Amino acid sequence: MLGLAALLIVDTLWDLELNVPITALAGAIGSTLAGFFKLRELVRITDLRFLKTGMYIQPVIGAAAALLLLVLLESGILELPGARDGQPSTAALATYGFIAGYSEPFFLGVVRRVAGSGDGQKPSSG
Repeated sequence: MLGLAALLIVDTLWDLELNVPITALAGAIGSTLAGFFKLRELVRITDLRFLKTGMYIQPVIGAAAALLLLVLLESGILELPGARDGQPSTAALATYGFIAGYSEPFFLGVVRRVAGSGDGQKPSSG
């Protein structure tokens, strides 16, 4: 089952060519920027030591969030503003990728919205 899902994702991403690296990079940059803002909130040096591991994984998480959003947009499951002729532009995809990487609440809200549409219930607004 996992192999089939991976095959479908790779097949979808293969057709997207340039949108994939641009969206992933935008998500990684957004996530890294969010991590830098969190650094300013640290008050103890021990907090910085614990954050060291998270700094390496932060861009990967942002890129993964952006790519998942890209797959949702390209599959037609999710529609967001910025599409021309039914296809989002590269700039729109990069913007949404950045936002998905930067803002966990935005990304989790998108996931909640998609999950809510699958079970026939109206998704919660909060």
